[in-house]
Amino acid sequence: MPTESSAALPDRKRDLRSGVLGRRDALPVDWREQAGDAISARIAESMSARNARCVLSYSSFRSEWSSLQFNRHILESGRELYLPRVDRAIRRLAIHRVTDLAHLRPGTWQIPEPDPELCPTLTELDRIDFVVVPGAAFDRSGGRLGYGGGFYDRLLVDLPNAFRAAAAFSLQLVAEVPVEPHDQRVDQILTEGEAWSVQSAR
Repeated sequence: MPTESSAALPDRKRDLRSGVLGRRDALPVDWREQAGDAISARIAESMSARNARCVLSYSSFRSEWSSLQFNRHILESGRELYLPRVDRAIRRLAIHRVTDLAHLRPGTWQIPEPDPELCPTLTELDRIDFVVVPGAAFDRSGGRLGYGGGFYDRLLVDLPNAFRAAAAFSLQLVAEVPVEPHDQRVDQILTEGEAWSVQSAR
């Protein structure tokens, strides 16, 4: 039978998620664009420092930092770009190689996703050596609070060789993220103001 504290975790997560996303949504658009450029630059630096060649990124939505220019940079740098697609039937993310951003189409929740007819599915997930991880909130011990679907917690388990870099605005960095045993941690948190590397994140 769950303890009172463990039973309260979903409520704590929901409240934290709602509060952080509300503050993120309220950020001025112009500021968000400038901060997003700084975040993109920090991710590119981290990627280069680790000589990453096969990068799993994502298509941003709503008030997230805009990943479009960063994804374009991956392609222009000669690296392999991979993007996720939600497979609703099995509630998991399918990973696809993308060579042209014109091969994306509106998918689940209207997020741009790879067209499976134009973008081959990656079956050997250990090929990914760098993954940009989305989320609602993060803490300095690598704790991550996602959007509630559990898609990335399931995916990250299957990416044994990937360095996990979280991209977020500084207001998404909180004192503590409530975590459960299945929650996956990140190795680094990159905001418009800093690059924070986590010691022994996993």
